[in-house]
Amino acid sequence: MTRRASMELVEEKERLEVLKREQLPRMRAVAEKWRNGTAISSVVLAVLTATGGSKRLDVLVDVARTWTLIVLAVLAVSVVVSLIAAMRASFGWPVRVKALKAGALRAWETKELITAYVCLRLSLISAAIAVVALFAATGLLLLAPHLPGK
Repeated sequence: MTRRASMELVEEKERLEVLKREQLPRMRAVAEKWRNGTAISSVVLAVLTATGGSKRLDVLVDVARTWTLIVLAVLAVSVVVSLIAAMRASFGWPVRVKALKAGALRAWETKELITAYVCLRLSLISAAIAVVALFAATGLLLLAPHLPGK
């Protein structure tokens, strides 16, 4: 092994350590942006549902109304799960870390990074389910059979 090769290995190892230190803050920053977008979308969706949804439900036949309510419940649960998971990914969870042993803080960071990743992924999947449910509910409200005379 030459001196140049060993210097490159040292530089690569230092770069890897910097990347490891920055992983959790980067994940939190991405999750924070996602959380903000999810929160804004949730508020807009709630306002739209509250202002116009109940009027449209009243004119549907019973079966269509029941299915629309089921889809809206799936939508609401998906939005709430997405928001909670995004918050967990962006903020973390208050915990005291006992860093008495060498590597304890790094082990906690690794565990927290994995947790943030899983929560962010859960948030994205829940948001996708919410979007599908939104389209399904909109389709039911617009295309389902309506009561005669309404």
